[in-house]
Amino acid sequence: MGTAGITRGFYENVQEAASHIVDVLSGVLEVNTIFVATNDETTNVILEAFNRNEELVISGSELPFDSSYCSLVLRNTKENLIITDTAAHPLTCSMDVTKALGNRFFCGHTHHAAFG
Repeated sequence: MGTAGITRGFYENVQEAASHIVDVLSGVLEVNTIFVATNDETTNVILEAFNRNEELVISGSELPFDSSYCSLVLRNTKENLIITDTAAHPLTCSMDVTKALGNRFFCGHTHHAAFG
């Protein structure tokens, strides 16, 4: 059987994909917070978030893109960005989000996808 006639991908939209990603990863990774965000290079929007014990990130919240850890992921020359101590790392130590959250571990991965 071929794929002729299939007009959509696995997900209806990016929100559905974000929900699935967070659901799967929250069951596999033993971390407090997992989130999927999107941006337009002006605003960073949290599409979906999971917080196990402490609420750090809220689905639907917005932050100026340049003030978000996600902006650092996109500026990074590698595919992944891992910061083990946000309070001490030169990229994050002076950011307002670090001051608000305190010292955290951050791992970011960029993915560019076309929906619609």
